[in-house]
Amino acid sequence: MLQNRENETAYFISVIALEECGKTAILDEIIWNTRVNEMDYRSATRWWKWIFDHKLKQRFPISHLTKFDVPKLTRLYTSMQRGDLERKKQNALYVGLSGRDIRGRILVPEVKRPAVKRQMRLLNDLLIEVIERKLEFDGLFDGDFVDKMLNRRLLKELQAIKSEIS
Repeated sequence: MLQNRENETAYFISVIALEECGKTAILDEIIWNTRVNEMDYRSATRWWKWIFDHKLKQRFPISHLTKFDVPKLTRLYTSMQRGDLERKKQNALYVGLSGRDIRGRILVPEVKRPAVKRQMRLLNDLLIEVIERKLEFDGLFDGDFVDKMLNRRLLKELQAIKSEIS
């Protein structure tokens, strides 16, 4: 998509992929908590609500990164907490009006190539770090499904495309 200049679609899908990473991490936390602690109904309900919170799913994997520049990571996390990434994701896909004035200008989705590359780099770097940690610490994840997906073959593929999105 990036090669075909489908910036909006590439951006939207890369944010959705980040959310799926967040959802996977949340599910892994749920699995761990049910194995270690007896989770009460209130806690379980809170965790399940998190699975449907887009802003939280976008932030959740970011908060576990260790190889990133801390001030940059803090700005990114704060921006996501404000809902900036969610707004950009929505703007990349939906046509809408500027404000509440129905006579206002129609907004057409537009995402600049550098923004797409930044988002894709973030996702790629996140996945590389998670896989490297998983390979270093066997049993990093409690969900077997995650362990099967994150392997050396995927790590090599992600490292190979890193230069394309730099």
